[in-house]
Amino acid sequence: MTLLVAAGVAALTVLTGCSSPSAPTVTASTTPAPYLTPANDESPKIPEKQITELKLDASTVRYQGAWQGRSAFLAKSTQDPMNTCIVVGLEGGSEPWQSECGRDAFAIALPPFGTFRYNAHGFPNGTNGYTPLSTWLLAANGTPPA
Repeated sequence: MTLLVAAGVAALTVLTGCSSPSAPTVTASTTPAPYLTPANDESPKIPEKQITELKLDASTVRYQGAWQGRSAFLAKSTQDPMNTCIVVGLEGGSEPWQSECGRDAFAIALPPFGTFRYNAHGFPNGTNGYTPLSTWLLAANGTPPA
């Protein structure tokens, strides 16, 4: 009997045009990345050549801090604007700049620079052995701390 009532309610819902709330639609975020505070004209910069080679959106490059004598940045990828990239290098240095990209929260190793963690929401649960470079970027020597 219960099955027949449920089937009748479902049929009536379809016939009257009523429907249950649909699942939320997933769309690309139009909210800017949280680290996109106004750029500081006096902070270190990534050379234009590196921005092009690493496929970074120049308008989103923001300096986050220094680590082991190198500059660390966050930027959006031109290949996938949903990705945030961690970029590390030495301005005017002979070694290549390095970059890795991911979404929301990720950790990467960029030898010889160390290991970096990015989190779009900051690190409310602590830094777990990493050194904060900014609200959104942490760094550690060698392999990631436990």
